[in-house]
Amino acid sequence: IALAACTANFHAKFKNDFRTDFSTPLSKSWSEREYYRRFYNLTSDPYTIVLFGESVDGGSMLRPDKFIAMEQEAERGLRMHLVGDEVKNRTLGSYLYISSKPFYEAISEAIKIQSNKNAVLGYPTMNLYGINFTTRNVFRRYSNGFVGMLVYSFIFVDHQDVVSSIKRAEVEWNNKLKHSNESGVRFRLFGDEIVNNEIFVGSVGSLPYFLTGLLAMVIFIFLSILHYKQTFLQTVFLTLWTTFCPCLAGLTSVAVFSLLGRTLNSSILITPFLVLAVGVDDAFLVLHKWFTSVEIDSLSRLTSVLVEIGPSITLTSVTNICAFMVGSFFSPNAIREFCYCSALALMLDWIFQILVFTPILVKIHSCSFNISRKGNKRCKSSFKSYCEFLMHPVTRITLLCILIPFWICNVYLALRMEENFTPQKTIRSDSFLTDSLPILENVRNSDRTTELLDIVAHVHNLDCLCPNYITWIEEYAALYGYTNSTTENFFKNIMKYLDYNPELAKNLVLRFDSSGTATVDKISFDLCIHGYGSWRDRAFIHKQIREKMPEEMLVYDYDCTLFDIILTARETMLQSCVITSITMLVICTLFIPSARATAFVLLSMISVTTGIVGGLSAWGADMDIIVTISVVMAIGLTIDYAAHINYHYFVMNSMLPPIDRMSSSLQAITYATVQAAATTLICVLPLYFYNVYMYVTFAEAIILCAVFGLLHAVVVIPFLLLLF
Repeated sequence: IALAACTANFHAKFKNDFRTDFSTPLSKSWSEREYYRRFYNLTSDPYTIVLFGESVDGGSMLRPDKFIAMEQEAERGLRMHLVGDEVKNRTLGSYLYISSKPFYEAISEAIKIQSNKNAVLGYPTMNLYGINFTTRNVFRRYSNGFVGMLVYSFIFVDHQDVVSSIKRAEVEWNNKLKHSNESGVRFRLFGDEIVNNEIFVGSVGSLPYFLTGLLAMVIFIFLSILHYKQTFLQTVFLTLWTTFCPCLAGLTSVAVFSLLGRTLNSSILITPFLVLAVGVDDAFLVLHKWFTSVEIDSLSRLTSVLVEIGPSITLTSVTNICAFMVGSFFSPNAIREFCYCSALALMLDWIFQILVFTPILVKIHSCSFNISRKGNKRCKSSFKSYCEFLMHPVTRITLLCILIPFWICNVYLALRMEENFTPQKTIRSDSFLTDSLPILENVRNSDRTTELLDIVAHVHNLDCLCPNYITWIEEYAALYGYTNSTTENFFKNIMKYLDYNPELAKNLVLRFDSSGTATVDKISFDLCIHGYGSWRDRAFIHKQIREKMPEEMLVYDYDCTLFDIILTARETMLQSCVITSITMLVICTLFIPSARATAFVLLSMISVTTGIVGGLSAWGADMDIIVTISVVMAIGLTIDYAAHINYHYFVMNSMLPPIDRMSSSLQAITYATVQAAATTLICVLPLYFYNVYMYVTFAEAIILCAVFGLLHAVVVIPFLLLLF
């Protein structure tokens, strides 16, 4: 059935939307976007494409030839034909809602007559024949008449099918611009679909790295199974089955999501490889117990394996599944789907391990071997000596002197992490878009009149406001005066004001009565912000504006959904880690009903988690949604290492001395745990060299989890259990 379901993967369709995939539902930005749509009476969010142009020689873009080249490129893009049944014989310009064309026409006229007093170019406004136009949305890097970059915006509003065609045209336009440099102007196009396309390209590009890790892991598994002295064919047989079950589980989970019609985003491609890295851990435990068991009868040996290893595998599988389910609660859509898919894959892997992999071992029972009692005693003696070494006073002091600074240092590194998120984190570092984004980052109703002006005056409390900037409402009040009256009387000259400031019509929603008199129904105004180019800076200045504005005003920015990812990163990570840890503890208590065992599992989990977060910080990672889900995933994987040693130790005969209990526990899990950590490292290590932040961070988290988890399983936890 699973193999048949996997055929659905050939018809799977992937869709990425970085703006909604990585934004958290019910955040402040969602209400801001909803209010924005209602203000302009829109049924969907406007879709924006922005064209940037800068001179190759570094000169001003206000030179006539460069400015004309910018206008011509914008017109050329709008003439691009759309593809689709509903848009036959239509161009990109056919669905244009708002663009920068009026501003460019005014600037073009001003360039022609700029020596005349009728044209005054400036920033953030210009004046042409007595009419004011804003230039802050067109000029970038302005200084005394020099403009380093021009911006041309296109806003489209239509139903989803049309927007899909617009997105395809956007990608086609961007591909043409990659090799365009004929006019001496370097053009850059930015739009959501360009980022989405780069995310998909980056995901496909990760497959060779995953496959390299898979091949290396299979070779390692083959070499590890040689230890059990099987024939070549039997070793190959076991190697294939060891990898087949987790691979089948991962592919089946993706296929199930595809059959259910769920949205598949590129992050789901990680699932099969993640399950493979985790699934072989359980297989190693089963193999080690099978080949070291003393039972002669195959069914008795299988029973022994299931009794001793089954609960341990079940515990780690349940904790991993719960870790992903908890991680999905606080995650944006893309990460939530990845968590659900991974949880399903881990559940299927557990089923396949118990119902498929372990029965397969019965078929090769005649070829298995039993470790001699002499060799077994020698091995046990080595572990006993190791436990005695851990109990030595010098060893205890040394380990404590290592652990305490380790915890302090990692807590410090974790607290030092900065909240941040940028589109570059989801795409290849050598893509055309990645080269463009740093450049683009550096560009960038009361009833009474007195109450209205008091509200507007709040903007001047902002430190980031452009110098000498006033809102159009304050300018209007200065021109026409105001009385302590109603807003209706205050805005009685609004039509006259719009004659000289036509661009401001978009900031007003007017209602006309039967006599043709205009009444202002809704108002908005733009803010001129300076000195904040990076995504992180913009997010925190957006937060500052939110906090300083009164309740009557709502702040909107096209990128507000991404800002919320940055602003809520620390809170989201803390919530996820705490709830995941509590969930893990509850599950561990059910399987290992010992307060002491639960306490050590908690301590190990906190220690490894702080080590992972601190390690990611030292590696240069930011506190973002990618790190959050990586840490939540790592918490689940950390339980694997802590649970195995704790479970074996506490199910041992309590009448035995602690050293004997610990040496037997280490003998049972050390070899398999080292194998598991090694295969996990080998599987994800190639991904560390891929030039996409999202995948590198994933690899770093898994590497840290494997290293710290192994050290805690064979050193820290045995040391603490013997110490207390």
